[in-house]
Amino acid sequence: MISADGQQEGAEAGKATNSKEPTIPLAKPGTPLDDYARFDYVALEQRAKSYKEMFPHEVTVTVSAEANIPMQSLLFTMDALAGRECKLARALKGEAVPANCYFWQPVVEAGAG
Repeated sequence: MISADGQQEGAEAGKATNSKEPTIPLAKPGTPLDDYARFDYVALEQRAKSYKEMFPHEVTVTVSAEANIPMQSLLFTMDALAGRECKLARALKGEAVPANCYFWQPVVEAGAG
């Protein structure tokens, strides 16, 4: 599950809206958890981009996953939320944060639901 400024995506957020499915479908349903391409990181990044348009000054996102989700999947998730093309080196030296950087300050919480 991900959330930013009160917005949520993921299995638990879907359940809150009377749904048993994640709000972003799996890219490869039925594949094992260690198939890192099973999650749709492109769709997640597009969703992050749309939230960034609604909340342009927000940079923090909360990420939560069940204990059985591999660390690599969590890293791919954080990359998608930040924007896979996001480069912050110049921003850290005082320049503006690039427009293709979405939620680049993740807060990782233990276990969803």
